[in-house]
Amino acid sequence: MGRWGVMMRSTLQGFSSGMFFKFLKKTLFLDDKYLIYKANTDSSCRPVVPSINGIRIEKGKLKELKKMIQELNLSAPEFHCHKLDGVEDFFIAKNETGIHHISWIYRHHHYNRLLSLGKNEVEIKYCLTMRSSRGKGIYPKVLGELMDYLEKQKILSVYMCVDPANFKSIRGMEKAGFRMVGSVRYRKIFGVFRSKPLIARKLH
Repeated sequence: MGRWGVMMRSTLQGFSSGMFFKFLKKTLFLDDKYLIYKANTDSSCRPVVPSINGIRIEKGKLKELKKMIQELNLSAPEFHCHKLDGVEDFFIAKNETGIHHISWIYRHHHYNRLLSLGKNEVEIKYCLTMRSSRGKGIYPKVLGELMDYLEKQKILSVYMCVDPANFKSIRGMEKAGFRMVGSVRYRKIFGVFRSKPLIARKLH
């Protein structure tokens, strides 16, 4: 078995059958429209998002994430982006009861982006708030903390692509200072993109 096969087997262990087919469909086939949202990292131009009592938001560590995946049996694909796409930077919201949210940072050299990025741009992908933690304002707070981190790294622009019907995510993004700058339809057949990624810097 090749390196890719070993990685896939390791990643898919613990997936339910429904989660497996959802992951397989996303990986091999795509024909979806997305709204594209953008925010500048300049903190003076972003709204202040209130803190959530009892919730810590921080840049995650892969070693700790792997431990949580095993201890809490976290099988959702959003917890395995480091295996699937080779990304390393992510933010989490957690407390003593466990993890409440995760968001991943994709840079210009990472695979599986929907946008073509410059070196001072990133795309935030695979954000997941645990079902029991939704509606508490965790999502926009994580995005705000994430952008504070990116501002210190001299990243200028942050992009997110979202399903037009995902009104809750859109509301959370807008609370964090994101605004819609365009839309796009992407098609992928047997894992190969049939649509060229949009160049982010051309979006206003």
